[in-house]
Amino acid sequence: MFKPILDRILIRPVKEKIDTLIKIPEIYQQNSNKGIVVAIGDFLSLGNQVCPLTQFLQVGDRVLVGEYNAEKITVNGEELWLVRIQDVRGKDIPENEENSAVS
Repeated sequence: MFKPILDRILIRPVKEKIDTLIKIPEIYQQNSNKGIVVAIGDFLSLGNQVCPLTQFLQVGDRVLVGEYNAEKITVNGEELWLVRIQDVRGKDIPENEENSAVS
């Protein structure tokens, strides 16, 4: 398996199927910028502090990535995204944790 270094994260893109009565060509459905975290680098350097990336994300988290920030790489024949933690715009929060999130 591929292990990102420093502040990088490996993400598996999620292709969400759009259910509509109108047929939408697949090319327009492939532009999703959502994915699932499959591997995480070790740390993020913030000035004089070093923070472990696991403080922000865990393997399996569903995330939203900036549209043009993902570097596409192939690992074991699968296309994945390599991004920096700064390029992750947010993550899905399970329903039981929603009350602790900022509204």
